[in-house]
Amino acid sequence: MGKTTALFTRAASFVALLVVIFLGGCTTPRYANVSAGDLHSFVPGLPNFNIGAFGFYDEHYLPGLRVDISIPYNSLIFKSVNNTGRFEAHFDMELKITRKDTADALPIVKSYNRTIDVSNYSASRSLKNYLIHFKTILVPGTYDIQAVLLDQNSGKSSQQSLHSIIPNPAQNQVTTTSIELLSKGGGPDAPPNFEPVLTYHISQSVDSLKAAIQLYLNTTNNNLNLKMALVKFRADSTPARPPYFVTPMQGSLEYRGIDFGTADTIQVTTRNYNGLAGAISIDFLLPKLKQGIYRASIIGTDAANNTSFVRSRDFAVREPGFPRLTNLNELAEATYYIATQKEYKNLMRYYNSDSLKQAFDKFWANLIPNKHKAKAVISSYYSRVEDANMLFSNYKEGWKTDPGMLYIVLGPPSYVEHNIDGMTWYYQQFTSDVPNTFYFKQVINTRDFFPFNHYLLMRNIYYQQVYYTRVEDWRDGIVP
Repeated sequence: MGKTTALFTRAASFVALLVVIFLGGCTTPRYANVSAGDLHSFVPGLPNFNIGAFGFYDEHYLPGLRVDISIPYNSLIFKSVNNTGRFEAHFDMELKITRKDTADALPIVKSYNRTIDVSNYSASRSLKNYLIHFKTILVPGTYDIQAVLLDQNSGKSSQQSLHSIIPNPAQNQVTTTSIELLSKGGGPDAPPNFEPVLTYHISQSVDSLKAAIQLYLNTTNNNLNLKMALVKFRADSTPARPPYFVTPMQGSLEYRGIDFGTADTIQVTTRNYNGLAGAISIDFLLPKLKQGIYRASIIGTDAANNTSFVRSRDFAVREPGFPRLTNLNELAEATYYIATQKEYKNLMRYYNSDSLKQAFDKFWANLIPNKHKAKAVISSYYSRVEDANMLFSNYKEGWKTDPGMLYIVLGPPSYVEHNIDGMTWYYQQFTSDVPNTFYFKQVINTRDFFPFNHYLLMRNIYYQQVYYTRVEDWRDGIVP
């Protein structure tokens, strides 16, 4: 009981600190023409949601703002309904839109009270999203959007804020909205129609994906050429090396994370809009994509008026079940931190083969012969992996990052201290013992758009003993 209480206390402290690190640490991108979706990080224990806002012009050329919100079922608390086998979640959402560039306009407040009913408990843990869409006509300008979600069953709430611009067509010959992604399909729980993609991470299972933008042309005196370019960046995708290894060299791909200097061109599409005027909505259908880091850019040039623009959207294509590990290849790969080199090499021999399940089951059976104990340990281990994906994912899955590695093997730290260029994890409260203190440097790419946190552990040989001890705990059936 004492150990369980201590772990719970450590986790609760870690949750509070993550709010500061991830919500306070993410800053507005330096490049206004590149976006990456909602980078809000998962906070354990709170109702989580994603939000996006886009300025637009409707069919009558009236300016407006659209706000989209998605709430994952598994971030809400569902309660049993009178022993019927059904479960319900109840939540309140308040949306507040305030014009930022004037003090005269009154805010718009929209409130929602919703109930989600599912047929069984498994459905309540689904990654399916409850979608809220709100559109309103507003004058051009800059707007602050604040959303507060209250889970009535838990009594807990979370809040997100962002800003959005409704472009003013009187200021330029060609006015553009930001580029956005829309997806359709991706499993039985996915909406049948195209819906906005609010996050940086996109499931590989989506049936269709497209990039969309809206233009407003002041006059017919134009000859606008558009090019949509989709490129794929080279990025590090390897699991984190042990904390007692050598720190990756500055300039290496493992250190930088993404190589923005080189990219593979996946698709280029060109179109011409000559002599059109008013609001024009344009979308480009993207091909089926493999896992990786992508940028969709729409480049416009109007030689008649000597104007040009570029709008881009970065995104990552992930495994179909992300942030969960839903296939055997992923489950086997994630044993990287507790398997010996020989065991891991043997598992990878069967990657993508029919024999992998037998090898995977044998790996865990050899570690923990007691089936009931093994089941509990396996559940705990992969829960840590899923949490790491939700907490630390950036250019690669969270379980492969340095913070994800320590979170999985050692558990949540007792205390986190952060500063302008990094953070420190402590595994004993108020200790000065070096082996229990882990310092992460925040790597920032100063030349390119880098929307997320990239924390790199400063490795040292003195971490070997504490790390090995925790790995052996896992292998002995003890959850650290």
